[in-house]
Amino acid sequence: MATNISQRARLGDLSRMLAYLDSQARSTQSRDKDLKSVFDAAGALQTLSRAAKVLPERYHSTYLDVLARAILQAQKAGLEPKQMRELFADLLAPAQQLTDLRFASLDQHLKAHNALTSNLYQRFLHRFTTIDDISSVDNLDPLGYFILDQQTGPFTLLPDRTLPVTIIAKPLSLAQLPALWIIDGHEVAGHGVHALVPGFTQEFKQALADQLEDSLAKGLLKARMRRVPRAIARKVNAYKRPGERTLKPAVLRYLADAYAVELSADAIGTLNFGPAFAHGLCLYFSMRDNKHLKQDISSAFDTDLESDRHPPLALRYALALELMQQLDFAAQLAHCSLIDRRFGDQMEEEIDGSGSFVLFELLHQFAAVIAQTCTQYRFASLGDKTLSQVMTWSDRDETLAAKARAGDLLEAEARHVICAHLLDLCDRSEMSQSEREQAAQKVISILAGFYQEQCLICIEPRYRPSNFLLSDFAPKRVI
Repeated sequence: MATNISQRARLGDLSRMLAYLDSQARSTQSRDKDLKSVFDAAGALQTLSRAAKVLPERYHSTYLDVLARAILQAQKAGLEPKQMRELFADLLAPAQQLTDLRFASLDQHLKAHNALTSNLYQRFLHRFTTIDDISSVDNLDPLGYFILDQQTGPFTLLPDRTLPVTIIAKPLSLAQLPALWIIDGHEVAGHGVHALVPGFTQEFKQALADQLEDSLAKGLLKARMRRVPRAIARKVNAYKRPGERTLKPAVLRYLADAYAVELSADAIGTLNFGPAFAHGLCLYFSMRDNKHLKQDISSAFDTDLESDRHPPLALRYALALELMQQLDFAAQLAHCSLIDRRFGDQMEEEIDGSGSFVLFELLHQFAAVIAQTCTQYRFASLGDKTLSQVMTWSDRDETLAAKARAGDLLEAEARHVICAHLLDLCDRSEMSQSEREQAAQKVISILAGFYQEQCLICIEPRYRPSNFLLSDFAPKRVI
């Protein structure tokens, strides 16, 4: 019987893991200089022509033909190469990396990337064959590629009526680091739900706003704020209700409105990858932020009165921990203890106090409100189910991740393989550089094998069934 993954995972040495992640990310930086090129319309059209021999017909009219017509129109309009690149480089990239020999060394990585993307995407779609508009894109797996600009983070190009294909971009610096592909739980699964389910975005925002008002009315958000800078006060004043003497409720309403989509994407990432998602966020942002764990609580607003595009990191970490505490699976307490040990001590402190206005205690209480919205509110757009009923981390997922870690892949999905790999790094941070590289290459080979096995860009893909049983999981409270 496989050992439960939480019984083996330990905290690990953060500095050692970050040193490894940094060295692997740097190893790809010399490669991107040879891959960049000036955008050429004629060359782009040739790329699309080559891609038509690789991609099945369902991508021709929805992706290749649409892009070709747009490039021809832009060419006739006399757009400069720089303008053409800004418009089409990201859209063309999946076709280019699939067919351009310069990217041959990334062949396995691209296949692995697309295997994980497909798993997360199809796992959600297969819950909702009855929802309007879902079936029309059911057979269009997202197309992934690696971003050559090292300063750009991962992002998702959402589908629309003109181009109904989701494109997932991952930095080239992460190509050799499958442990950090766990962020696809946010990009693919999280933003994918908002793109594919009509009305979900607005419904989630309203549900979060209602839950926040209920918590404020009950006095559950008791933490006090520091003095709010005048510029920030002006920004959030529109969220202040008549008769309110303090700005705290207005600030929280602003946070809920501004960050609802990003925070729900983080919640969905946690529900797809379980506790490993919290560790992945910790490692990813620590690697990007001078190689140390910085619980930034001052990033909610900048000096120009505009909110940052993404929530404060401390709030993202707190949400992962709160969501784990509200789920119900056997290893929950062990995992929450590990997450809390990873960054819990620093959560009590005010980090980088310059301009900060919200104590972490308040963000922590706010995170509980968001988690409750995910686990308690039944969304009409999701078939009258809670978000945690649609996608969740259960005892079965724990078992499959543990089996994957032991080499048993019979029932494992790509997400279980990534989860097992990341927690293995946490458990065995003393591994040598070569051992870590071998483990990463093994994961990439496994996922590339899933890609081949499922024939993801064939005429008829053969998806692995998503291992989801609603009976495995019951939320603690459902309204």
